[in-house]
Amino acid sequence: MEAVGVVFVLVALGLLVLQILMIAKFFQIAADISAIKNWLMGQGSAKEIIVNVPQNPEPHEQTLPETTPSNETEPWYRQEGETIIFNDGLSGKLQKRFGEWWIYTDRGNQSFTDKEMAIRRLHKDLSEQ
Repeated sequence: MEAVGVVFVLVALGLLVLQILMIAKFFQIAADISAIKNWLMGQGSAKEIIVNVPQNPEPHEQTLPETTPSNETEPWYRQEGETIIFNDGLSGKLQKRFGEWWIYTDRGNQSFTDKEMAIRRLHKDLSEQ
């Protein structure tokens, strides 16, 4: 009879440990959801949320040479949905996801905070292919 009691106590202790781990995991998930919600609402968060790892391991550039035509009154591209069509015949995909502008080229996916910067980089990448 004592063996049954010992087995019962061991099983109960095991379940207790699992329950404590589950509660800790629940609070961790709740904190992650709160951070994602704050980030999506634009309130910022101290915790960095990685949405997508770019396929290209090059460092994230924010300064690009000017590739727009000298005549600033004429648009140098037009946008049709997610497709950007440049006046020189090149075209590529630009998408806004999670508050950032993403470009998709053979070099991989890259994100930018500024739409014009993303379009310039898209044109530069397409020109170099």
